[in-house]
Amino acid sequence: MTPLAIDLCCGLGGWAIGLLELGYQVIGVDNVPQPKYPGTFILADVLTWRPPADRPVQLIVASPPCIAFSHAKRNPTQEEIADGLELVQACFDLASDARAPLVLENVHGLQRYIGTAANHYGKFYLWGDGVPALLPQGPRWKDRYKMHHRSAALRAMISVPLSLAVGRYHLAMVDHREKGEGPEVNP
Repeated sequence: MTPLAIDLCCGLGGWAIGLLELGYQVIGVDNVPQPKYPGTFILADVLTWRPPADRPVQLIVASPPCIAFSHAKRNPTQEEIADGLELVQACFDLASDARAPLVLENVHGLQRYIGTAANHYGKFYLWGDGVPALLPQGPRWKDRYKMHHRSAALRAMISVPLSLAVGRYHLAMVDHREKGEGPEVNP
């Protein structure tokens, strides 16, 4: 069966590009239309959306908006911080409900609110129970895309090498569990 990955706060689909390349079916969820999203796109609010109950989810990735935690935002309001943290918590809750490992990406500044990241890849800081301990050296996403746009959206897009590393790690974990060689995730 094709492994299913859910991409929360999916934006342009940086996570999806690598996951699709590895053979995942990817469902992206965002509250802003993404007409060029490379996987299956669902326009919905992550705070209220729930994954399909008829199919197991092997991986949840999430990149909630980081403006409240970014150094670029000098003085976020308490409401912006609370809204950002509510969205981060919703991602953790969705993964728990789906009994799927989570890799949540955000900026360094989120550590102030939820603790030290499990790992990072360049400017991409990662939290959750699905974060691999080893990641490729990098990032070199501009080399992969052969583009040098100054667009903030493209600068914020998850790098393909990071997506591939996370996807490969979870495919290996699924394979080990199916062979009875590894622990269950979120038993």
